[in-house]
Parts: sequence; C-alpha cells; structure tokens
Amino acid sequence: MTPTAKFLLLMGLVAVFTILTALHTGNMNGPAYWKWPWRDLAPVPVTLTVLLAGTPVVIAAVLARTLPRTALALIVFGAAALQWSGSEINGPDAQSRIRAVVESPAATSYYTHAQTLAPDWLADYPQVLSEGEHHARNKPPGPVWFYRTILDANVSDPALLGGMLVGGLALLSVVATFGLSRAMGQGNHAATLAAALMATAPSFALFFPEFDQVFAGIGAVMVATWLNALKRPPDSLAIPAAASFGLVLSLSLLWSYSLLTLGVFLAFVTLAQCLRTGHWRIITARATIALLVVTLIHLGLWIWTGYDPVATFQVALDNQRDLLMRIARPWPLTVPFDLLDLFLGMGWVMTALLVMELAQPLSGFTLSRQHIQLAVFSVLVIVVTGLLPGETARVLMFIMPLLAVGAGAQLVRWPRSLQVGALVLALLGLSATLRTMVFIAV
Repeated sequence: MTPTAKFLLLMGLVAVFTILTALHTGNMNGPAYWKWPWRDLAPVPVTLTVLLAGTPVVIAAVLARTLPRTALALIVFGAAALQWSGSEINGPDAQSRIRAVVESPAATSYYTHAQTLAPDWLADYPQVLSEGEHHARNKPPGPVWFYRTILDANVSDPALLGGMLVGGLALLSVVATFGLSRAMGQGNHAATLAAALMATAPSFALFFPEFDQVFAGIGAVMVATWLNALKRPPDSLAIPAAASFGLVLSLSLLWSYSLLTLGVFLAFVTLAQCLRTGHWRIITARATIALLVVTLIHLGLWIWTGYDPVATFQVALDNQRDLLMRIARPWPLTVPFDLLDLFLGMGWVMTALLVMELAQPLSGFTLSRQHIQLAVFSVLVIVVTGLLPGETARVLMFIMPLLAVGAGAQLVRWPRSLQVGALVLALLGLSATLRTMVFIAV
C-alpha cells in the first residue's frame, strides 16, 4: 500500500470516528459498565480552536527533517496550547477549569488529601493511604507530597499553581517521547514525528492537569535508560547507565505503582537481548546495580523520614483490590473495551499508523522493529491479563510513548506533505473527541 493510499485510509478512519461520535453511537464512549459521558459542543469553534492551537505541531512536521530541535520546541509549545485550549473549552475559563480539576476529590483527590496531612504524615503513610479517597488510596506519596509542598509554601492560589506545574511537567513527556524513540533506534526525524503524535493524542491533551500526563514522561525515560544500559559494550558493567535506570525506577516507585507494569516490556526486551547476544551475566550484573540503587534510595528515605515503602505497597495493593471489586469491571469483557479505550486515548491516527508499521514489510532483522513489536505485545499482555482494567485512555497513558514511537516510525516513511496531513487529521480526531466526550468530570 502506498503512502497516499494509507493517508486516504486515515482520512476515512477519522471521518467515520467523527460521525460515530457525533451520533453518540453504541459503545464508542465505553462499555455498559463504565462510560465517558457524552456531550455536544458546537463543531466549528471547537475544531478551529484545536487546529489553531495545534498549528505549531503541524509546522514542526515541515521542519522535522532539517531542524529537529526547532521542531521539537514547536511541538512542546503546541502541546501546551492544546492543553490550555482544551481547558478553555471545558470552561468556564482555563484557570477556573484547572483549579476545579485539582480541587476535585473525584478527579484526582491528591490536593484534597494533602490538605489533611499531619506534619509527620510520611512516616505514617500506610495509614494515611488507607484514609485517602479515590486515586490517593493506591498511589505512593509522590503526588500528595507534590501538593503538600505547594500548600506549605503558602502561595496565593495553590490549586492553580499546582495544576500549572503539573502541565509544565507533562510537557517533558513530549521531549521524553523523542528521547525514547532515539533509544529505540529511530533517527531524529522519526523521533520528532513520534513526539508530535504524542502531543496530539486525545489523552495527553485532554487529561490536563492530571499526573497521568507526567507518568508518561517518567515511563518513557525509565524505558530509555534501560535500553541505553542494554546497549553498552559487554566488556563493561556500564555502572552510570545502570544506575540511571535505577534512579528513574526509584522515582517511578514514589509516584505510581502502575508504572511497574512497564516491567512486562522491559522483561521482554531484556530476554530478547540476552538470547540475541548471549550476554546473560553482564546484563544480570547491570540489573543488579539498578536494583541496588533502588534499595539504597528507599533505605535512605526510610532513615530520613520514616517512610516504609514495603508497607505502603502492600496497603496500596489492598486498596486497589477493594476499588476493583466496588467498580465491578467484568474480565474478560474488559479486554476488547480496554483496547478500544486505549485507541481512543491514543487517537485513531496514531493507532492506525502503528498498525501500518507492524504490517510494513522489512528485509532482515532490525532492533528498532523488534522493540516496537515487543511494545505492542506488552500492551496486549497487560490488557488481556487485566493488570490495569478500565479507563485505559488515562491509566495506560504511561505506555503511549512506546506506541507513538511505532507510529512515528511509519510516518517518517511518508512524503512531507502527507506527514503534515496526518497531523492535521490527528488534530481533527482530537477535536471530535473534545466535542463529544468528557474526560474529566468535576
């Protein structure tokens, strides 16, 4: 299939999606047991706003081949504009929307939970965790710590400041997607396009300001650091590279246990590398160094603050089981709908490009293609086993950079004009989602 034929297929997919969502068709917004609420906003102003906000991302596609750094800066700017525009459309204005999301006990609950903490809360965090609400009941202390620090600073509008900082940190996820693509063997051009697709993904643009956007960047850096450690020559322990992975893994363990499911992909790529090279001992040694770093950091935190990571993890697991029992998401019915929700969050353009890349005939083995295949297989394992069921448009955002890399690998094969057209289609798909569904109800 030629790039032109593929582009026409993308046009058809976006058109069908736009029509189906405008008609509030069937289970497009989720299964019977859980749905994103439908709504109807005026199509013309929403579409024009999204296209205007996303213009820097489209321009970036023109510059990506020759000026990747400039293009990446434009993508970051466009991602910020899309997030702000989405908040403005969700209204009544962007600042009020950001403040409302942060202060909502149902939307996140980290801010409201942080308001109740005693001075020695970190030492008693397992108990504190049990007293939390919603998302704050199954997370390590990072998100609550973030808002507690802002509250302690006595700023005039802590909720707004916190939300803006979350959005700023989320923009690093776009840069992290670029870095992940390079670590997975792609060139600067493909990496820039992967970052552009991440910026235009409905999940990334419309779940502002929630920490899931930040988790995407942490996950991307975690995978990239381990891939870099695996690539080091076999005659070296690669201590700095392995320790860097351990540092990022420690950070992830302080922010979200969901990121641990990236271990499925990391295990697959590590096994593949060992089978391909036979360097079992040196790779095991590097993994040991990383785990030693994790252990030392958490030991130091325990000595410094009294924080017990093991007890916290056990309580978080218990709370997660209780939550899943109460919301009644019936496995295996979750499997097809979790995939549908993931595709909704990625956007149908990114999803279709990823499928096209997997179907792209190649002569011979490439490590980059293997990484993309293992990323998709890992997602299927996570979804099929029900490790993180429901709301995958949000919950699995941390794995979307891996999938954006595969989509970018396909898009880089297209002529520049069609690359631009594909990003315009991604923006049209984003506007269709924004017009017809509510991702964050406050």
